[in-house]
Amino acid sequence: MFNKIRLKIRNRSLQSDANGIKRNADFVNLHQAKTVGILFDAKDHDNYEKINDFAKQLKKGGIQVNILGYKPKIKKDEVMVFPCFSEDHLNWYFKPTSSYIKEFSQKPFDILINAYMDELPPLLYVSALSHAKFRIGRYLEDKTHCFDLMVNTPAKKDVAALLHQIKHYLEQINKHEQAV
Repeated sequence: MFNKIRLKIRNRSLQSDANGIKRNADFVNLHQAKTVGILFDAKDHDNYEKINDFAKQLKKGGIQVNILGYKPKIKKDEVMVFPCFSEDHLNWYFKPTSSYIKEFSQKPFDILINAYMDELPPLLYVSALSHAKFRIGRYLEDKTHCFDLMVNTPAKKDVAALLHQIKHYLEQINKHEQAV
């Protein structure tokens, strides 16, 4: 029961915080993008390599990439490949509180890629408060406030398949404008 109350408070806080965000929303494709932020699920170590490979592809195209992961528990001696946050960086109603998370969400990325398969409230919070021009991620019912475009992929697929789909759509968006 207490968790339900905490979740209700978090949802109200998220709606209130998201309504206060002033962002320059725009459909940006990969060929136009200069900066990309990537949010990912850091609890699965297989994701690190997939995210790293995808980030390398973007960097080869001259895109600056910032990555932030979420892992529920991070051991004190655990070395993280990318910047990550955990439950220790959430307040009592599950709102991310770290200054690094706030800085990440305030960066005006051209594109914010939500590269995770499961519904992860801390990452959804960061996405909803992002100042990115364009936010894309996997289809999650009732989470339209977190994304500008959702990709409908089966839950059985992995992050590599999601990233492949996201890349496909990001290469197609506003393609005609680039040809002009």
